Amino acid sequence: VKFREFIPSILNVSRQCLASGEEDVAVLAFEIFDELIESPAPLLGESIKSIVQFSLEVCSSQNLEPNTRHQAIQIISWLAKYKSNSLKKYKLANPILQVMCPLLAQSTDGDEDDDLAPDRAAAEVIDTMALNLPKLVFPPVLEFASISCQNTNPKYREASVTALGVISEGCSLLMKDRLEPVLHVVLMALRDAEQVVRGAASFALGQFAEHLQPEITSQYQSVLPCILNALEDASDEVKEKSYYALAAFCDNMGEEILPFLDPLMNKLLSALQSSSRNLQETCMSAIGSVATAAEQAFMPFAERVLELMKAFMVLTRDDDLRSRARATELVGIVAMTVGKAGVEPILAPYIEAAISGFGLDYSELREYTHGFFSNMAEILGDEFVKYLPHVVPLAFSSCNLDDGSAVDIDDSDEENMGAVGGVSSDDEAHDEPRVRNISIRTGVLDEKAAATQALGLFALHTKSAYAPYLEESLRIMIKHSAYFHEDVRLQAVIGLKHILTAAQAVFQSHNTS
Repeated sequence: VKFREFIPSILNVSRQCLASGEEDVAVLAFEIFDELIESPAPLLGESIKSIVQFSLEVCSSQNLEPNTRHQAIQIISWLAKYKSNSLKKYKLANPILQVMCPLLAQSTDGDEDDDLAPDRAAAEVIDTMALNLPKLVFPPVLEFASISCQNTNPKYREASVTALGVISEGCSLLMKDRLEPVLHVVLMALRDAEQVVRGAASFALGQFAEHLQPEITSQYQSVLPCILNALEDASDEVKEKSYYALAAFCDNMGEEILPFLDPLMNKLLSALQSSSRNLQETCMSAIGSVATAAEQAFMPFAERVLELMKAFMVLTRDDDLRSRARATELVGIVAMTVGKAGVEPILAPYIEAAISGFGLDYSELREYTHGFFSNMAEILGDEFVKYLPHVVPLAFSSCNLDDGSAVDIDDSDEENMGAVGGVSSDDEAHDEPRVRNISIRTGVLDEKAAATQALGLFALHTKSAYAPYLEESLRIMIKHSAYFHEDVRLQAVIGLKHILTAAQAVFQSHNTS
């Protein structure tokens, strides 16, 4: 705690170094502050005010090196993440946002390192603050957006909608109550003359569709026509973000989608045949959402969509495997919409293509294929039994994959807390400990969750025919019900119920025979 007394001198020397062009010496101050923030003991106290003020001065100075400014923003980012209570206590949220929001309008020139771009780093700070201090973040950001959306400089108009998109997760509850002014800014930006502004607006709408449910969907009459319009944009980037927004938006719609179904599907089907791979994948995701929302009304489009998917489901180049995964998922969704009578006669080649995809060693394709087989089991019921010898071993092998996960939480605060005496009553003591070295192969995790779900659904829909696989499936479910990640645990617990259903069917069939 005595160290706090050094902070004014450190700041003094750093300012002198910056003034005389010795930036490499000045940035050492940030390394010291980083250590202080990282310490589990509450070492900062009131000195957090002068550290924030200095960091804001540095990141606002356009004449300094990008790396120096980036280090300053990083300090603010750490404080937002680990010392948010202190930012609240010393009323620092507003001063930080007054600097960070305008920084969203500053991007580096193309030849500089993108990771140091001030707009990207500022967005990260605003996002972190929104998650930790939503009530203090929403009013100033909305004010910034409402004013900047009318700025003659397109960079500021872009920043106004980027800011709203970035805070939509953390400030979701507050934004749902003020949707009208928020949407006014974003829908106006979607019609802007500048491509960068329209791109940022379609990004923001995608974020809203994800985080502001269900309120955002109730605005479909004003939002959907604007998204449909943006799908025609001259810029591929705007198109892609608009398809993403459309997919997220349709995800939560039901029969409200019906009046838009024809124009929507015409645009999606034509984009599917004439776009980059990236855009095609987003289109497939959107078509899946539309099919789920439209249910039986989707029937007239099903055959065409399934026909187009054939070409995607035989792609083998590494660059194309994501598209193949999306196509596999989409065939499963469309088949569920159409039902057994409509698809059973044509399914065989799709199921063969899906099984052969396992030879390509691509985790995401395996994950989506397990989902596809889950759908097939549900549609075909008893007719799916003939595929069990092919698909169950594939699910077993995914369930038994090595995670390669290692989570190491820095718990040094336990040891150090005793040594700092009465200081721990400071607000900082209630801030977050730092967590280091989290490396989880999320692809494998998603694949395991999908494979675990598939085994449960195979058991549920094939009942007593699943008998040969019950023992190994039960072993996997029990093991996965204690898995470290909730997605896998959830599927294991649901799977256990389905395994019981199948076991009961086996038991009954033995009794009756």
